Order: sequence, then structure tokens, then C-alpha cells
Amino acid sequence: MEAACHPLLTSLRGLLKEYGVDAYIIPSSDDHQSEYVSACDERRRFISNFSGSAGTAVVTLDAALLWTDGRYFLQADKELYPGWKLMKMGAKDVPVLTAWISKNVKGNIGIDPKVYSIRGYNALASALDSSRIKSLNKNLIDMLWKDRPSRPAFPIIEHPLSAAGVSAKKKIETVFNQMEKKGADFTVISALDEVAYLLNLRGSDIAYNPVFYGYVLLQRDEGKEAVSLFINEEQLKDQNVKLGLSS
Repeated sequence: MEAACHPLLTSLRGLLKEYGVDAYIIPSSDDHQSEYVSACDERRRFISNFSGSAGTAVVTLDAALLWTDGRYFLQADKELYPGWKLMKMGAKDVPVLTAWISKNVKGNIGIDPKVYSIRGYNALASALDSSRIKSLNKNLIDMLWKDRPSRPAFPIIEHPLSAAGVSAKKKIETVFNQMEKKGADFTVISALDEVAYLLNLRGSDIAYNPVFYGYVLLQRDEGKEAVSLFINEEQLKDQNVKLGLSS
């Protein structure tokens, strides 16, 4: 461990011990696996001070490391809090995250399953005994983040057919047709750009991205089809949007 250590690392390591894990992985993504996230989901930035859009942090009881690519080497060197080590992805003799964990962490590894991708989980599980991966019911970073910004909930607007080219009804029919071919009864859409595209709706919950927070559930049951949108209803101030969703 570095001679200097940021107080946040000390606090996080206390939580590691409390939750019975020897390492905790902090990805850049949010609950929807977005590349760009709102301020309330910048957990990796909060704990490490690195503000780049790509990178994964790992904190153990005696180390704190950040993996990022060549676009951000100089930036990370300048921004990382004391006690952090930059792992330059692709550089000679720098192991990938899973290899480093497999070699250096002997106990359990904690993750937040809401923000950790299945691809990331599978890569980790292939590198070590999957029983050591612990899905925690609380995000440890959120527990430290006392002034965490609130989640944005800006108004949702209709994306006109003249710009979309295809109606939401037609897009939904296409998805149901594919579900029937695959024998699927349910489809959950969680990627924010896919939700916005499917419903021909737009928002501004993430800066410079025309998306809004929500999930879509499509289900087929004995010939009946239903579409459910899970969202903050306060965002539906546009009457045209309400009418479109109810039709």
C-alpha cells in the first residue's frame, strides 16, 4: 500500500471487512450498463477521483488499483487520489483485471450485481472459483457517498414519426414476432438507448444523451401481448406522450 492513503479508502476497507470480502470491484457503468452516466452513478469517480468515461477500480484490504486504456493514462496519473495505482491496460507486464485478482486476492470478491455486467461476471468466474464472487445487497460506495446527487428525472418528450421513420407500434410488433420465433414469453429491455428507440421517446437524464431512466417489459401469454414501461411517472408531463403510451 502507498505511504499516503485517501480517507475514502480507509472507510471503504472498513466496509470490506464488515461485509466479509477481501476485494470490491467498482465499474464505470450504471444499472443500465450505460457508457455515459449521470453524476449520481459516478461511483468510480467518487472513490478514486478519476473522471474518465472508461475504467474499472478494484479495492482490496491493502491495494487500490484502476484499470483504464491509453486514452486516459495522463489524466488518471493527475487525478487519482493518494493510495491508488494506475494499471495501464495493454502495457507490457500489466495483467488484466481478472488475472490480477486471481493471483493477488485469496478471499471473497464483492460486486454490486445491479451495475456489474454478466460479461464481466463470466470473465471473473472463469478466472477463479465463482463461489468466491459475492453479490452484495448494498453498494458499498453509496454507503460512503453522503452527498450523492439525486437521480435526474427530466420530462420525456415524443420523438416524431417524421424523424423516427418507424412507429413505436411497428417496432414493438417486430420484437413480439422475434419473441414468437425464439419461443420467448418475456423480454426485458434495460439499455436506455434501446428503451428510447423502441418507444420513440426521448429524454435528458444523462448529459448529451437523449435518454431517460426506465425499463420495458414485453410479455406474451396465451396469445395476448402486453408492454409495460417502468418509469418515474413524474416525467410524463407531455399529454401526447401519455396518450401514446396508453394506446
